[in-house]
Order: sequence, then C-alpha cells, then structure tokens
Amino acid sequence: MALFGLGRFGTLAAGVLKDYFDIVAYDPAPLERHASRVGVPLVSLDEAAVRPILVLAPPMSEMRSLLVSIAPYVKPGTLVCDTCSVKMVPASLMESLLPDDVQVLGTHPCFGPDSIQPGFTGNKIVLCPIRVRNLSSIVRFLEGLGLTVVVASAEEHDKLMARTQALSQFLGKAVLQMGLKQERISTTGFDQLLEILQYVRNDTDRLFHDLQTMNPYAAEMRRKLVNTLAEIDRMLDIETHGENETVASSISR
Repeated sequence: MALFGLGRFGTLAAGVLKDYFDIVAYDPAPLERHASRVGVPLVSLDEAAVRPILVLAPPMSEMRSLLVSIAPYVKPGTLVCDTCSVKMVPASLMESLLPDDVQVLGTHPCFGPDSIQPGFTGNKIVLCPIRVRNLSSIVRFLEGLGLTVVVASAEEHDKLMARTQALSQFLGKAVLQMGLKQERISTTGFDQLLEILQYVRNDTDRLFHDLQTMNPYAAEMRRKLVNTLAEIDRMLDIETHGENETVASSISR
C-alpha cells in the first residue's frame, strides 16, 4: 500500500494501516522525520504509484494534479481510494483521469485526529464505489477494524454532508471569529459548544475553504442558515419593539 499525503489525517491513517499492510508514503513536503515517527518510509511518487493499493489523502484542491502525476505509473487492477470530505468532484476526477483498468473507490472517514474514538469503535466511514471489483471484502476489512461502514453514491454523500459537516463547519467558523471563550458564568450547553469548536479550530483554512467550495450543495445550505438567522433576528426586533411600545404606553398612563 502507498499513502499519498502526510497531513493530519494521512499521519493518522499511516499509524493505523501500517499494522495491516506493507506501507510506504509519498508527500511533496520534506517530512522524513515526521514519517519516521509514524513508522513508514518516504519514497518517490513513481515508487509509491506502482503499489497495488493507493490511498490518496492530499488537500482536496490538489487532487487533480496528484491524479495526473500518478496516472502514468498506476498498474492495471490497482485499487485507488481517496479520503476527501467531498465526493462528487474527486470521484469524477478519479474516474476520468485514471486508466479504465484501475479500480476506483471514494471514501470519507467521518473522523479525524481530534474526534477519533479509541480502537475505531463507533467511528464511521462512507464508501462511494465507482469501479470496485470486490466491495464486500473491503467492507469486511473495515468492519473488522471496528468501523461502521455506510455505502452511498457520491451525490447522496455530498447532499448529506452539506447539511451536516459543511453547515457545522460554517457555523463554527462564525462563532470562532466572534472570539467567544470560556466565561466565569456560562451554561453547560455553551461549554459543550466550545468543546465542539475545538474540531473547527484545528482544521486548516484550506480544508474549510475546500469543504465549502467543492461541495456543490454547501452554498445553498449556507444561504438557508444565513437567511434563517436573519429572519429570527428580524422577528425578535419586531417583538422587542412591540413590547417596548406596550411598556411605554403603560408608563405614560
């Protein structure tokens, strides 16, 4: 197996998969010491691309260039999996840029370094098969790791993720930029909100941008949220204005 990309998730994946596969890694950044800490050797792109299983974990916006680079080296029958948080764009890119005799599987591990549960139990991974010969064996392997496996189309995945991940990231980003923090007096609900925001805080700006711009359904959900908040705010202003008039009228009597 070869892993492309040793970012936060790539490092997590390498640490787990090295117990099951003879794994090497490729990353364009100079990460020799980083790779040695997770116990995988760094190799060149062409050396990595000839492995029978390729796991692609680059920033989503760099997926096209990576696929173009590895396509000449990938052998027939190779299983190529991406790990992007959006699925329609990378699925289309893999299907069009990789040779027809290469297996293609979209995956979205719905967890990361900040949210992973011990032993994988309780964590979820979505599989979006595109050209896969033996999906059932892949599902069995992942379930053997303790993962809950959900099979969906790339379109269904992106629609649901726009309503969940993209929306929560958008809302979390707004709260973070407001500079809210732990206060001397607060509620349990607020404290729990701050805990959730740790996941958003640790994500890179690039990941946030890619989640919002590469999911074709995310913009609609953002507009719905913004419009709904504006409508709630408008209603509160109207109610407050009416109550103030009532109070003023009572006082004047």
